[in-house]
Amino acid sequence: MPKTLFSNKLLLVLILLFFIIGLVGVNFSLDKFSEKDKTEVSKEQQQTQPQESDNRQDVLGHNVQRPEIYISGGDQGYSTGGMIALASTDEPAVQIGGYNISGSAEVALYEANDDVLLDYLTHDKDGKQTKKKPDESKIRYITTVKQDINTGKNDGPKVTLPLGDKGIWYLKIKLGSTNADAFIVRSNIGTIAKEGDNEYIFWGQNFKTKRSINEGVAILYNLQDGRKELERSSFNSEGIAKARLTEEADIALVAQNDDRAVIPVNLKYLNTSYSYRTFKEKVKQTRYFIFTDRPLYKPGDIVYFKAILRDDDDARYTIPNGEALVNIYNGYYYEGSNLQPDFERSYLSALF
Repeated sequence: MPKTLFSNKLLLVLILLFFIIGLVGVNFSLDKFSEKDKTEVSKEQQQTQPQESDNRQDVLGHNVQRPEIYISGGDQGYSTGGMIALASTDEPAVQIGGYNISGSAEVALYEANDDVLLDYLTHDKDGKQTKKKPDESKIRYITTVKQDINTGKNDGPKVTLPLGDKGIWYLKIKLGSTNADAFIVRSNIGTIAKEGDNEYIFWGQNFKTKRSINEGVAILYNLQDGRKELERSSFNSEGIAKARLTEEADIALVAQNDDRAVIPVNLKYLNTSYSYRTFKEKVKQTRYFIFTDRPLYKPGDIVYFKAILRDDDDARYTIPNGEALVNIYNGYYYEGSNLQPDFERSYLSALF
């Protein structure tokens, strides 16, 4: 066999081999992506701690973030608590972390309900809590757990609590002169919130059966200066509930019989100046594509230009109606600038 023919066949074999290896690599990557996608968690589960188990399959509540209450010691001691979500498949425990803290912490546990929790999350227009402490008559004392803490860094001990599989509890922690509090919502169900076409789409899953829930309601609340129910929507047989999208929604409370789950919709950071709204009402966007006949001109040259305008509705493009105003500036223009245009004219969109 001639060397050239042998070399060509060898090259062809190598190309096929690399192509097959490439396919295997692509499939492996896709499989990995699928596994990663399965662990996407609901917004209500942003602080859950996964139960350590080698043979447990990932479910909606699986998360790597630990449920932590942070306490800082010293003369300027402070603490952070808030609302902690725990899946029924997670260990009934919280971590007390902090910096420069030592001593015996007293963790008082109370049984609460969604009414008390919603009061706790009520805020003013600046995002400050208006009811930082719950009404003592609406919570029931369970027990006090003592925990020795001695840490000079962030990591602290884990405190196991006598929690049921589902329910709402209130924690009051005292360490020296520093106090902290937090609510725990433990649930058999978890829910993901996504944004559709100007609507909320909720999908719920049972942590133990790993099946979609087929009953219950998602209730949207606005909690500024009180409690306002915006809308409630029932879950269908596929575990889906839909509601009209509004930026006023702070949280969604998912209720299934006596089980509760909370989804922070646009309410995440109380008592801070930080504000970020995940869900916003859709606004029409117009895309502009502008071309000139050449990139460089001499003084006195005529500039020919063409503009294409399209209304963008989730990558569905339509031609807008009405007039388009064209301004050409000599220099840099920004919104609010006093720079006057060298050229200004309106065109009908039909001409584009």
